[in-house]
Parts: sequence; structure tokens; C-alpha cells
Amino acid sequence: MRSILMITPYLKQPRGNSITVNRLKSHLSARGYMVDILSLDDNNPGNALKRALNTGKYEIIHGFHARHMALLLQDIPQISRFPVVLTMTGTDINYDLKGANRDLLARMIMLSTYVVIFNDLFSQPLLDLFPDIASKLITIPQGVHLPPAPLVKRSDLNINADDFVFLLPSGLRPVKNLELAIRAIEKLHSAHATVRLLIMGAAIEESYGYRIRRRIAGLDFIKYLGEIPHHRLYGYLALGNAVINCSLAEGQPQGALEAMSLMMPAILTDVPGNRGVMEHGVHGFYVTDEDSLVRFAGQLVRDRQLATQMGRAAGELIKSRFDLKRELDSYCRLYESITDDEIKY
Repeated sequence: MRSILMITPYLKQPRGNSITVNRLKSHLSARGYMVDILSLDDNNPGNALKRALNTGKYEIIHGFHARHMALLLQDIPQISRFPVVLTMTGTDINYDLKGANRDLLARMIMLSTYVVIFNDLFSQPLLDLFPDIASKLITIPQGVHLPPAPLVKRSDLNINADDFVFLLPSGLRPVKNLELAIRAIEKLHSAHATVRLLIMGAAIEESYGYRIRRRIAGLDFIKYLGEIPHHRLYGYLALGNAVINCSLAEGQPQGALEAMSLMMPAILTDVPGNRGVMEHGVHGFYVTDEDSLVRFAGQLVRDRQLATQMGRAAGELIKSRFDLKRELDSYCRLYESITDDEIKY
């Protein structure tokens, strides 16, 4: 049995990292792995990590987010004594590799036994900078696991049965670019009074969250539902006819994929992390600006048969490409390939 210490930022915040790490811990434990999680938003995580590494309990470290792991390595060089699986989750690729933190990330990336990305399109930017990591660079799309939950009634939210509901499952922070969807839905609603937008996600950055809430105040066709616990999310996503992700950059649009698993089409911005997730015109649409979002969203509203057809295709895509078992099998293969002889401590 492999014993794994997962290290992640933001475990206590409702972000993709927390959902990913908790999903992997739960399902890998069911497969017989011993998995503990160390959260970098705990008090004194460095001291906790030192104590954990000194126990001799763990065979493998699995870190999430290269910059946070690189900073940890600076303070706790003991990490280098262990095999490391490094999952790069989005901002570390989209932003940190391009800025002043590049050299900081380089040591962590080169040290790692495996570097995991969610999307093949992230491989080239990494290989351009670090050509020597080709043999340890692995693509593992995140598996979609949306636990069943009681359904929320449309009437509870003053939504009519024939309204066309767009979902925007997203934490409130600037990189998620919620204003793009809000402006587009405002325009679309002026032509189609049945259009609705539901925003659901925690206000991760308070000032931005306040700005969004002020922006939609008085717009009765746009509702902000706040943070929805993941174990209840199914019941809210089932309200939708289509899902929107309007991020400026993504690791993988997990909220959109979860909605797609319920057979609804997606409208995604054509940016790293979203690009390549689906096929334009088959599972939904890629958009580049407000006008294209209005145009394609309007096409779904006007042609509900098309929306249903794309939704079915989206559901099949999730089953085939973002399968939970495939994700778990891939990580298990990585862990098992790290033999006892490679463990250095």
C-alpha cells in the first residue's frame, strides 16, 4: 500500500484545488491507498510539514500548484528527499511561468518525478521552457464526480418552467471575468425575456465579490446564489439549460464540466485551460468577446432542439474523456511506477 501526503493551497476555500484533492483522497483511499492532506492555509503549515516528513510515514509527496510547492521547497528542503508528483493546476502555468516566478518554479518542476497537467495544450509552453521534462510530463484530465443531491425547484428561485437558464458556476475573483457574462445576458434578456442567469460560487476576493453584487443589484433575471457546498451542487446545476465559463485563463473548467455531465451545452471563453476541452459547434461554443457570447447564447435560446442535442453530446463527452475511473487509474499508475528503490529518504 502506497502512503501519500497531498499538499495543497486553499483547502479551506471552495476552489477547484479543494474539490480535486478531496475527490482524489476519497477515491484513492477506497482503492487501498493511505492518503493524508496538508493544507497550506492551516496555521503554521511549514511546521506541520516538517513533523509529517520526519515521521517516516509517507512514501510519496503529491503537491498541487507549482508556485506554492516551490515556495515550500525553499523553506523545507527535506521535500527533495522524497519522490514528488506535481500537479500544475492553472495559474501556475498561465501566469507564474511567464513572470518573475519562473526560476522559482523551475527548481520544483525539475525536482519532481512526474509533472501532471490537465490539458495537452499546456505541454508545449512547459516544454519550451524545460525541454528535459518531456519524459515525466503527463496529461491527466480531471475526472468529473458530481454526487447526487436533492433537486432545487425552479419555483423556489422564481424561475418559470419555460425560462432558459444559463449557469455560471464560479468563484468571485477577477480572473473569472464574470462581467463578460453579465453584460452578455443583459443584452440577450432585452431580446428574450425568458433568459435567466444563475451565478453560484464563493466570493473568494471580497472587493470583487462586492463589485459583482452591486453590478447585478436590481436585475431580477440575474441571481447570485452564493457558495453552494459541493455535496449539494447537483441540485442547483440541474436547474440549468446551458453553462457559461468566461474566465480569462483556466486550469480546467471543473464547474462547467460538472454541468455538462448533466447534459447541457457549454459556452466557454477561448482561453488556455478551456481551449481543447470540447469541440466548437458540437458540445457548445467557444467565444472570444461579448458579441460572440451574445450570438451563440442567443442561438441556444432560439433553438432549444439544438441546445438539447449539444447537451446530449456534452454529457457523452464527459463520460468518455473526463471519467473519474480514468483519472484514478492514471494517478495509480504514477504512484506504482515510483518503486521502493527510488525512495531516497
